[in-house]
Amino acid sequence: MNNTRRAFLVAMVVLMGSWGAGLSWGQFLGQRSLSTDEAATLRDRAIAEVRAAAAAEDAALRMNAIEASHPVPGLASELVEPMLLDEVAPVRFAALMTVGQLKLEEHGQAAADLSLDENLSVRAAAIFAADANGVAVDVSPLARLVHSPEPGVRGNAALILGEMGDASAKEMLHEAARVPFDRRIMAIRREIVQVQVAEALVKLGDLEALTPIRAAAYSQSDEIRVLAVSMLGPLGDRRMIPMLARMLEQPPVELQLAAARSLMQLGVEDGMPILVRGLDSAMPTVRAQAAFSLGDSGDPIGLALLGDTLEDEVPMVRLAAAAAVLKRLPTAGEAQSARR
Repeated sequence: MNNTRRAFLVAMVVLMGSWGAGLSWGQFLGQRSLSTDEAATLRDRAIAEVRAAAAAEDAALRMNAIEASHPVPGLASELVEPMLLDEVAPVRFAALMTVGQLKLEEHGQAAADLSLDENLSVRAAAIFAADANGVAVDVSPLARLVHSPEPGVRGNAALILGEMGDASAKEMLHEAARVPFDRRIMAIRREIVQVQVAEALVKLGDLEALTPIRAAAYSQSDEIRVLAVSMLGPLGDRRMIPMLARMLEQPPVELQLAAARSLMQLGVEDGMPILVRGLDSAMPTVRAQAAFSLGDSGDPIGLALLGDTLEDEVPMVRLAAAAAVLKRLPTAGEAQSARR
């Protein structure tokens, strides 16, 4: 984004803060329809960025490219096939979760074949992906994996049980939450798993499990706070809107961005100025988080900001912007009706 335009938007942040609530960015700046060509070009650029990331040598880019493709199932199906055989386990895991979440039936059997993968988290994801697509697979290993002494495996198994939507798994998750880890496991890793188990329980209808997530939002660890705050929006916890609004002013910036995104997922756009400032950060991770969060905004100016961010010098930031664009413009029809 050029310096003049960035300075203008930062000035808008100040003005919006001074004028108070009730005036949207779109109302202040005025709205105009994107031309069909502008919207189509933006969407095409985003798809090209996702494809480039999926072919990158950096495994983190390949893994995140899969998530970025979710709003476009055809693109996701195209990218998943080689990633199911990726040499890096987290990439295989992400591909399998995509097969299950999007119900990509054409990859169901390939998913079942990975239920004996050497990596236990990949096995759990393979069971989920196969089962979600109606392919016969033994789901019983999940009961063992959710009690694993390895935090990563237990957390991933809990995530999968939450995604599968079988309410009978609630007791299994409660039991997993009570099983202690070896004392040599770092406290922060233990706490992350507890929050992941609670999230899975909420997804299965146990609303009392919101309590530990709310408590984690006040953790002494910034990492735990950011994780918990990022869960509140997707879980629809409107009771925490006042707390999230206060966190827009509380450092670190990663917490502010997580609060802004959760608020947007709850229909509150108050965090838009935080995202604008985040896009201008010297830290690529902050720019990426801010760009990705714009995918949950309903504010028309977000698409213009994302178009600029697709030119960022850092691939992960461009991919985050591409993911947000595709969330906003998942189909050609959406691109044609986009407004800024």
